[in-house]
Parts: sequence; C-alpha cells; structure tokens
Amino acid sequence: MDLSLIKRDFRELRSYVFGENDINDWDRLIIIYNLYLFFNHLYILYALIDYISKDKNQSFLNQFKNIYLFFFILCNVRTSYFYFIYNVAKINKNLSDSFYKNTKEYFI
Repeated sequence: MDLSLIKRDFRELRSYVFGENDINDWDRLIIIYNLYLFFNHLYILYALIDYISKDKNQSFLNQFKNIYLFFFILCNVRTSYFYFIYNVAKINKNLSDSFYKNTKEYFI
C-alpha cells in the first residue's frame, strides 16, 4: 500500500469538498461527518486496545464488556468506512474507487 496514493485521494477530496463546485452542501457535510465518525471510531478502538492489553487483573465480566465494546467499535469503523466510500461515490465515482482500492486491505 502506498501512502502517497491515499494522500493524493484526500487532496482531491478536499478540493471537491472545500472548493467551488456544484456539489450540494448536504453532501459536503455528510462526507465531513463520515470522516469525523471514522477517525473518532479509530481513536476509540486504539484506546480500547491499549486499555485491554494493559489491564490484566479484571474480572471476567469486565473483560467481557471491554471485548464486546471493542468488537462493537470495530464494526462501527467498518460501517463508517463503507458509508464514507458510498458518499464519496455520490460526488465522484472514480475518487471513491481509488479510495476503496487503496484502503480496502485495512478495513475489509
């Protein structure tokens, strides 16, 4: 996976979202919200990984709750990723295909 391809895709997306074009304002807002959800879920996921891996002396019930929450957030990351790809496809199909091709190995 080449990080420069993902950076290129984000630069192109930024030009669509923040540039002067005929994209509906709601579509812009939804894409920004999808990115916000996606990155927040990733942050929470990494924080949970850190918490679960460090705290070994929990009761079974607490461990179960933490693991359940981990998998719940993991599913939310995947869902927000797919909604992001779907909403980018509404404004530019080629850009969403490029995002999907360059990032699918991480989120599918």
